[in-house]
Amino acid sequence: MNDAADTPIDRERPSDAQDRPLTTEEALEESLEDSMDGSDPASPTQPGDNGEPVPSSGFREDD
Repeated sequence: MNDAADTPIDRERPSDAQDRPLTTEEALEESLEDSMDGSDPASPTQPGDNGEPVPSSGFREDD
C-alpha cells in the first residue's frame, strides 16, 4: 500500500543539491514556496535602498 505516511518527510528539493548559488529570482521563488499566504514578505526581499545615507538622528551636521 503506497500511503502518504510512507513518503519521506524531508524530501530534497533541486536547490538543495545545486552546484551554483541561487539567483535572486530563484531564491525569491523558493522563499515564496516556503511561506504561507498572508504572511510577512519572503526572506530575500529587502526594503528599497537608493544609496543615500540614513537621515540624521537630530544632530546638526558640521559645515
